[in-house]
Parts: sequence; C-alpha cells; structure tokens
Amino acid sequence: MHLLVVSDLHCNTSMAPLIREVATRADVDVVLNAGDTTMNGTAVEKVCVDAFASVRPPGVPMVVSDGNHDSMTVSEAERSNGETVLDGEVVEVAGVRILGDRDPHETRVGGGTTTVESAVEEGRRLRDVACDDGDVDLLLIHTPSVGDAAMHSGCVPFQVSGHTHTRYDPVPFGQGVRYVSGSTAGAAPGEPTVGPLRGTAEMTLLEYDPAQGRVARWKLVEVRRDATASVGPWRAVPVPVPPLATPPTTPPGLLPAPAGTGPAVTPSPAGPSPSTTPSPSP
Repeated sequence: MHLLVVSDLHCNTSMAPLIREVATRADVDVVLNAGDTTMNGTAVEKVCVDAFASVRPPGVPMVVSDGNHDSMTVSEAERSNGETVLDGEVVEVAGVRILGDRDPHETRVGGGTTTVESAVEEGRRLRDVACDDGDVDLLLIHTPSVGDAAMHSGCVPFQVSGHTHTRYDPVPFGQGVRYVSGSTAGAAPGEPTVGPLRGTAEMTLLEYDPAQGRVARWKLVEVRRDATASVGPWRAVPVPVPPLATPPTTPPGLLPAPAGTGPAVTPSPAGPSPSTTPSPSP
C-alpha cells in the first residue's frame, strides 16, 4: 500500500499538476496532507484548497492535518471537497488507522500567532486517544513536537509531520519512528511562498506493509528551482527501538538530577532536531 505525503503547500497551486502526476504514476492508495495548505486561512484561499483537492486520482482519499496557517474556514472547504480532516479521533482510511488533529496554533500574516491549545496539552490528548484505541498505525500532525508524548508512549509506531520546511529522514524517536516532510511548495525555512520555488519542492511516498503493520519503506520525489526533478530509490524505514525491560544504570555523560528535581538530563547534541522545532511561524 502506498501513501503520498505532501506538506506546507502554502497556496502554491503551480505544484498541483505535479502532485497529481506523482499520485497517478505511483498508483497511491491515500494522499496525506500534513498541513499549511494556505497562507492565511482566508475564505478567498478556497481556490487553493480546491486546486489541491484535485490532485487525487479518482477514488483515492486525502487525509489532512491542518497547520497553523490554516483555519476552520479552510477545514470546511476541505470537507466540502470530500477530504478527511483530522479532529482528534482515529479514522480508518484504506485500511490504515490514522490519528491527528489541527495545529494548536493559528498564524496570520501581519497578525502574529495565537494559541488555541498548548502544544503539550494537545500532545497529551492525542497520546491518550492513541493508547485508549490501541491500534493506531500512523500519527499525522503538522508540528512535529506535538507528537512527542504519543511517540514516547509506545502507542504510535509512525509519525508524519511538516511545518519546518526542512526534511528530517525517518528516524527512531521515542518508541516509534518520526518523519518530517519538507515543503511541497518549495518554501524555504521561515518563508511561505506562492509562485516560483525558493527551495526544492518535496513529496514523499511511503510504503505501508499490512503484514508487518508498519511503514516499511520510503521514497523521495524532488522538484528543483531549475525545473529538474528526480525520484529517489526506495529506502528502508528504521525499525523502532524497543523499550528496555529494565532501566539501565546512569551511563557516562548522563547527569543525574538532584533528588526530587526530576529525571536525569543529558547535554543536547549539536544541530537541529525535529523534536525541538521552531516556533509556529513557518
């Protein structure tokens, strides 16, 4: 079973024909939209929602986790196009059980960002839903860090997110695997874009193996500013690291916390991490 991931489209409707071509050639079963379909969540941007809804081959469902640049108005437009808009409950689409919700933040160009629900609160709520359900295959959520609690719980095997406009390859995180998509609009980090690409536009094919009950392989499709495109090879998704049956003793480099102050901490590695994503401005 093949799933096509798009994210951070930001009303760049020039990408719609290319997404449709990939979806058709790859014979995908589901399209996953990791959010930020629009720039400002306005009613006039329904034209963008309609354009991206058209990328689906006949009979192929699209599942959306709205981002911080989207809105309830955008969600209504997506539903009117027959898309499944995640709202905190588990849905089963083409045999894959998917959990997700809209982003806890709302960003408006020129108006800043407001918080509907804290990222921690939403993350804990999604964790509880996943663990109560007990059979979630995939978490689709716009901002990667919102999935932290669910991934550490062991109740979610695979997470798909966007938001950063920077791709992070599938990597074990918590007790599952996290994948962060780059922008399918070709938006550079921190720069939503309409029109000519400012960076490489990316789409991702995921292969879900029902026998294993997990996403087993992934493939990257890239469209560059010079109008060239490439399709990468299938690559294996790493297997999640199982939890230790017995907590280990404190290893070298781990700093035990003083009594009563919380868990031990370790110095942060250099470089960016999808678990510490930027504020919701992208």
